[in-house]
Amino acid sequence: MQRGIMDLQMVHAKSTSWNLGGLYKIDPALDFERLVKAVQLVINHFAVFGTQFFIDEATIELRQRFVKERLPLSIEELSEEAFTKMKDTLKQPFRLFNALMYRARAFRTPSGCYLFFDFHHTIVDGTSIQIFFRTLEAAYQGQSLPESCYDFQDILEREFYAAPDVKPEDAEAVAFKDFLADLDLKRYLPVPDYDTNRDKKDDLFFPIPELSKSYFVGKNYGGNVFFMTAALLAQARLLGNDDAFLVWTYNGRNTAMKLSVMGPLLHDNPLHLQLEETLTAAELLQKVNDIALQQMQVLPGTEVIMDSEIDGNCMGFIYQQELHSNPVLAGKTLVPEAIADPLSASSDVFDIEIWEKPEGFLLYLDYDGNRYSAGTASRFGREFLQISTCMASEPQVKVGTLLKKQISC
Repeated sequence: MQRGIMDLQMVHAKSTSWNLGGLYKIDPALDFERLVKAVQLVINHFAVFGTQFFIDEATIELRQRFVKERLPLSIEELSEEAFTKMKDTLKQPFRLFNALMYRARAFRTPSGCYLFFDFHHTIVDGTSIQIFFRTLEAAYQGQSLPESCYDFQDILEREFYAAPDVKPEDAEAVAFKDFLADLDLKRYLPVPDYDTNRDKKDDLFFPIPELSKSYFVGKNYGGNVFFMTAALLAQARLLGNDDAFLVWTYNGRNTAMKLSVMGPLLHDNPLHLQLEETLTAAELLQKVNDIALQQMQVLPGTEVIMDSEIDGNCMGFIYQQELHSNPVLAGKTLVPEAIADPLSASSDVFDIEIWEKPEGFLLYLDYDGNRYSAGTASRFGREFLQISTCMASEPQVKVGTLLKKQISC
């Protein structure tokens, strides 16, 4: 996954599309000096913040190392005018080689205090950012941070570098790889509206008003499976297909130990589904749930995708669990400040994200403005919302009914 992100970053060398983080205004009730020291402590604590990428001169291959070096963090005193000007230049592309892949800065102005975090996606994922703020809370409260018994560096050593070169594969896995190699990816994407080189990133938001997190209580599947199934059906219905294909992102935390690991453990899994019209929505959800559970256990997808034309050429799906909720420290919310991001470029052809927020769910479509108009994305969004509402209200509705242009739910 790191290699895939680096490949895309080098294609769009000056893009900030893989910069994660933001600028936060700090509540005056928080002790800012103490908070800044806590930030430095947390950054020093995790090995992944010492990540550097480099080219091995002997093999001409991309490598990474973990150094002890960290960027010093101190409070910068700025006037309001200087701070306003500086905000427009905060978010910048990273130097990719022989440099640390994060930035952290602290500002104090006459009107308030601010923290800026900028993490490259090669060293953190969404779950890592949640872990970062949980650990920051502990450090701010003066709690000692235990030595990590299982860090990202350990995962690389135990699960990748020490793994056998030849991995046994059963006939089913080989057949699936062959199927993916022959897959016509254009069948699972809308016909492009444009053929330009604008390098334009577009997006749309759709609230999902009919569902709350309580809907999934007592069910053997959660929001990830439910909304992924809705995305598969919406794709098929929009394109007139009786099957669907997308790549879904899993956070890779398939053991209890990995739940506390700071690092990019994401895995992309290819999912192809024949949509049998006689199945009920409940049966289809169970089918998708079974597939997802199997893929979460064996994590087979990333290498398959990296070695094919799939990456970046199909619909993607990701369920963002509370990632976009504002972080809270000592009971005080860190309020995000808007900053300029003129260098964000299109990196995905058509991505479907579900944001789980305290007030409910949000559908976020992030698509390539070179290819698709807002009208095409809106049509997908409407199909998705209608199917989601129908599956939730009538679990016994048939798949054939869901694929029709008119749904009576």
